[in-house]
Amino acid sequence: MNSIKYVDAKTINEIGDEICVFGTGIEAEQLIDAIKETKINIAYFIDNNRSGNHFIGKEIKSLNFYVESGDNKPIVIATYKYANEIIKQIQKFDLDCIVWDDQNVFHSNETIERFVAFNKKIWESKKIVSDAKVLVPYDNKHSSYMMIHTAFCANYFAQKYNASIEAYFRFGGGIENVSDVVYGVYESINIQNVIDNRLSVEQKKRAKDLVEEIWQRIHTWKDWDSIEIYDIKIGTTIVRHMLRHFMPSFEATDVKNKSFLNDAVETFVFWYDYIKCNNIKVVLLADGVCWDSYIRDIAITFGIDAYTIYEYFQKTFFNYYRASELFYLKDFWNQLTDEEQNKGIEWAKKSLDERINGKIEKLQFSEDKNIYSLKEKESGIKKTNKLKVLICPHIFEEDSYKCGEYLFDNNYLSWLNHIGELSERRTDVEWYLKIHPSASKRDHMIIEQYLEKYSNIVKIDKDVSPKQLKEEGVSWALTVNGTIAQEYPLIGIEVINAGHNVGETFDFAWNPKSEVEFDEIIEKMDVLQPKNNIEEIYKFYATFYYYYLDKVYINSNIFFDNIKLEWGRLILKSHGLNFGPWQYQAYMDEWTEEKQNRIEEYMPTLFNELDNWDAGIFYRKDKQEVK
Repeated sequence: MNSIKYVDAKTINEIGDEICVFGTGIEAEQLIDAIKETKINIAYFIDNNRSGNHFIGKEIKSLNFYVESGDNKPIVIATYKYANEIIKQIQKFDLDCIVWDDQNVFHSNETIERFVAFNKKIWESKKIVSDAKVLVPYDNKHSSYMMIHTAFCANYFAQKYNASIEAYFRFGGGIENVSDVVYGVYESINIQNVIDNRLSVEQKKRAKDLVEEIWQRIHTWKDWDSIEIYDIKIGTTIVRHMLRHFMPSFEATDVKNKSFLNDAVETFVFWYDYIKCNNIKVVLLADGVCWDSYIRDIAITFGIDAYTIYEYFQKTFFNYYRASELFYLKDFWNQLTDEEQNKGIEWAKKSLDERINGKIEKLQFSEDKNIYSLKEKESGIKKTNKLKVLICPHIFEEDSYKCGEYLFDNNYLSWLNHIGELSERRTDVEWYLKIHPSASKRDHMIIEQYLEKYSNIVKIDKDVSPKQLKEEGVSWALTVNGTIAQEYPLIGIEVINAGHNVGETFDFAWNPKSEVEFDEIIEKMDVLQPKNNIEEIYKFYATFYYYYLDKVYINSNIFFDNIKLEWGRLILKSHGLNFGPWQYQAYMDEWTEEKQNRIEEYMPTLFNELDNWDAGIFYRKDKQEVK
């Protein structure tokens, strides 16, 4: 058998000056960042599903192309989700395997071994073997909040229900891709196995028949949203999953999308059968959206509670979305005293002034760069008197349904298609598109397809300041539910939302309630008077960011003293960090027996609070109604 070599940022220089990278996801992006200061050149990328596209300007090819071309450049595998599967694929061609493993996912180290021993001392005596099951997410990576949240929450429910703890591989990763190193850590917190999600012959046939039946009814994106299986309306979940992880076609009936539908239906069939036929007591979810949503909605249909436990804590519901408090924010504002309102507005004005006028280089709620502080650069905006409209797509890697239902079939692609069609009819308007400043490489690939389809839309640099765009004539911007609606009106750009959004109960942006009303606003853009309700932005900002206690976050502060142990991938990245064994060491350094006992004792209170959380209650930071 050919050798397997694991490399990281320090050792990747040893493999040569030119490489091919197998993978076009998050880990590939991390590899790219790591070699920026080296002489290493990536000749092209290899991907089993994205061949023919481009990634960071380089071609994506198939493994067959590599083999048939006789190429001998080293292949570096850069994907934690599919690494083991790809290793076997490469070894069939008698090729050596090099695996990008900057986070010690596939090769252990002393810190990981110490952490495993540390966990066993704490949790091994609490292990229960039973037919009753607690389901938890398995992630093929090392993360403090993933492990520690899972350890406390899963063992609490295992004790409560006298149940075993079993894991599902997030995002549908096959059982063969489970890392022995990472699984060893999960095993040390009493996870007894990762469920084998391979379908039986009968299940595959049933899924295939369902796909053919559904596909006959697919003509538009609205048909996707309406998909039902076994009387469960699962269409929204399927679309959310597609947008977050797949390379979709903008055509609803494209055969590429049928391939994805097959994967989605197979996932649904497996988990429907598994949950129906097993004694599941509770389901713990990572973020509870997109791929996790299949398990969530099936469990809830069968009357099983499901909670998110990774980056935030919340009890979920069918077609779950996080921001259900959005409908009550204006009511919350009206509950404040005059003194509190004045204090909130003063804070909002100061905060927004610092952001909009570029007085801060980083955002207040993360370490992302403040795009308003960027220096002027060539934008690509034409110097004409035509009405100029800016399209602002969201990050496809994020959940597309974070505020619930939106116009155009609950589907960003449908929304973008509609705007594209408008751009072909309204040639009296100049249409521009600015990709999100934090967009992933896949976002760029999707938008490239979009701009090829709608040639009247001009892409501008993502790092152009909104203030510069205003100065160069942009007067309207389009989003589904982005934060630009809370900011652009401050600099004189009107924003049209296309769905529920956290600011909709305040009157500072345009919030059409139907596709017809959306088009009516678009048609009248050149004659409509600006809203000019800047005070409404301050009221919203003060309510949502200053007073409202986002309860889905508040309980997380019980687990760690070091806030870095609670950070997700994007915040870590903005600080030049990543997941990895260093987090385990930091946790062990701050652990005490007193804190362990205190957290365990808090678990019943935590989940009781989540069970009783009410979107219509004004939870306040300053009142600390949640401890």
